[in-house]
Amino acid sequence: MPRSPLLHLPLQGVCKRTSTGTATDARTKSGETVSNGLFPDVTSAAPAPRAVNQYEQERLERMQRNAAKLQQLAVQQRLIDLQEPVTSATDTSKSQQRRSKAPAQRRQAVRTSARVRGIAAEPIQPETTGAADATDTIQSEEAGPSGRDMMSQQEYMQYTGMQADSIASDGHFTGWVNAAVCQQCGIANNASDAWSQNGGGKFSFKIDKSAIPASLKAQGWSNARAFSATQLKQNPNTFFYRNVVPGEVQAFGDWSEDEHKLFLDTAKKYGVGDKWGLFASYIPQRVGYQCSAYYRDVIVPACLVLDARFKLSAQGKAVFQN
Repeated sequence: MPRSPLLHLPLQGVCKRTSTGTATDARTKSGETVSNGLFPDVTSAAPAPRAVNQYEQERLERMQRNAAKLQQLAVQQRLIDLQEPVTSATDTSKSQQRRSKAPAQRRQAVRTSARVRGIAAEPIQPETTGAADATDTIQSEEAGPSGRDMMSQQEYMQYTGMQADSIASDGHFTGWVNAAVCQQCGIANNASDAWSQNGGGKFSFKIDKSAIPASLKAQGWSNARAFSATQLKQNPNTFFYRNVVPGEVQAFGDWSEDEHKLFLDTAKKYGVGDKWGLFASYIPQRVGYQCSAYYRDVIVPACLVLDARFKLSAQGKAVFQN
């Protein structure tokens, strides 16, 4: 195996110990440090100064001027002073006083109620003038002649001095559908035949939703209105309570003199107070609930029909009592 050329180099002068005991990598010759040829001498070489351009030179000058200015203004010392805690003798004495001062005791609340102290309350004197007199007058007028809030129609007529050619009624309609309407619509001549000939069964006030055609539901009617439209021949009272005779247009608003007279004539002949669908078949373009409202709001307060089931207030408002 061939030997490395480095092994043939002389070891003399590679490492020389000085008089102080430090090692050096170079030999001294004629007072100058020279390289031994194996390791370059870098310890004695000084770095060459770097050239400074004009921008860096101006920057250094500005920094020197700023430092001089800050030193002149004593900014550094002021920052140090601000960081130190400031505690004066006055503050110290106040804080010591607060710590040494005993906490104040809470003052208990004292009840000042006259009842608790055993003092009798003064009696309240009722007012006898002004608004109180007006209230008493209104209450006495509302009470009516007998001292009650509501009164019968006879008492109301005596109280107001009203004169009327009144029709006596027990609150029941005894007729059937108008004969002309029966013939026009093919309705049986009495309630028994109309019911039995058109399905019969047990009567119920409950609405049978299964009997409502889809065509009527599609019109947006309520279940009661849609169901009543199916009862023309089997239960005319239900039909005419919410519907006029087929082919007619329902009237709205105030009643005419002819309608008013027709209402009274029908009430005198057949009675009045229930079965408003059958009653309405005698008043063209009016339905049962319109006749019922007209009876309660106009006929009874005017005492045109005497119905013991109603009472009147002093203002003439009819209220159903039965």
